[in-house]
Amino acid sequence: MRFGVPVLLLAVIFSLLPGTVSAGSAPNDPDELVWTDRSTNLMWYRQGYRSYRKLYGGAQPASWKAVNAWIYSLNAQRIGGFSDWRLPTAEEYATLFRERAGAPVFDHRNRHRDVELYRLGYRPEIKGLRRNAWSGEKQGDRIVCYDFVRDRPAAYDPSLDMTYEFDALAVRALP
Repeated sequence: MRFGVPVLLLAVIFSLLPGTVSAGSAPNDPDELVWTDRSTNLMWYRQGYRSYRKLYGGAQPASWKAVNAWIYSLNAQRIGGFSDWRLPTAEEYATLFRERAGAPVFDHRNRHRDVELYRLGYRPEIKGLRRNAWSGEKQGDRIVCYDFVRDRPAAYDPSLDMTYEFDALAVRALP
């Protein structure tokens, strides 16, 4: 995938926003940073975009442009010693799906107690926090996402940025 000037500019702006930190602020222990799936020869950055933002930079909508800027930042900082991180394909995301293996999602509107709506299907090695994960694939003018509840791809408008149902993961192929 080729990043144009707008994404590069967004990456610079993203790194300067109040409440953000660079990707270099992540833990330095390689076991905390990455997980290698030998069955697929893929290395995954353990923190999804949302987990990363929650730990190191606060809440921010996960638009497709924002997650591409995050990938650019991971590469610029050589996270895990690598500069070839990218957004996964839907097929690669599917290798991470394990029904109800991930975090629960609650409805907090009940006055008496939180109600569990569903559990996400991320493997325990990965800290994905939202139902849909942006991929690097396009379908016409839409971006393919992977639904970690229904175990299937779906396509969305890349300008979605006010919904809090989106996340992204970073992956790289092993040599």
